[in-house]
Amino acid sequence: MKLVNISQQFGDKVLYEKLNLQINTGEHIGLIGQNGAGKSTLVKIITGEVLADEGFIEFPKNQSVGYLDQYVRVDEQLTIYEFLKQAFAKELAIEEEISELYEKYSQTFDDLLLERAGKLQTKLDQSEFYQMDALIQEMAVGLGLDVLGLDTLLKNLSGGEQSKVKLAQLTLQTSNFLILDEPTNHIDQKTKESLQEALGNYPGTVLVVSHEQEFYEPFVDRVIDIEKQEKD
Repeated sequence: MKLVNISQQFGDKVLYEKLNLQINTGEHIGLIGQNGAGKSTLVKIITGEVLADEGFIEFPKNQSVGYLDQYVRVDEQLTIYEFLKQAFAKELAIEEEISELYEKYSQTFDDLLLERAGKLQTKLDQSEFYQMDALIQEMAVGLGLDVLGLDTLLKNLSGGEQSKVKLAQLTLQTSNFLILDEPTNHIDQKTKESLQEALGNYPGTVLVVSHEQEFYEPFVDRVIDIEKQEKD
């Protein structure tokens, strides 16, 4: 991924002027800087939530971004299991479409519907969809969510426990580029260590914004200081 000549200003405050940055596929990057330096804004520019004043971003082909925003609100009427299941939203939508195609076929006997259903079924078979429950359970155990009970409503969780659930969902998603903005907020040491291990073993690209050097240092390849642009 390349950021090319990115400039951003809010009022009289210039966050960056012609910022150029390259993150190679598979790299694990730590993004640091003082409060107000523009770390979270840069993340939002990358994810498309904020449009830069100038410049553009080049993404590799077939790059899929997963973004952990600690401040995003969740539907607190969902259980932990239901929330984690949303990580498989694409696969669940395919399953629903297959059911609809078979329903239409029973009424029309159109072989094209069967052909379409077969192609979608192959896509499901090649995914991890049929291991969904096992993967959710494994992730829950790894982050200690099983102790809370997967049928527990999100509204009954503390802020730290909700952060764990968000982390679990992000890790379950089939993304190849993870972006995490202050992922250690509100989580305990054991969860931090579990997250460190998961990110260290993650084969895709990682960009993590964190003020905790001891957290990101073990698994990043480079540290980028947004105020100095970059350092080793």
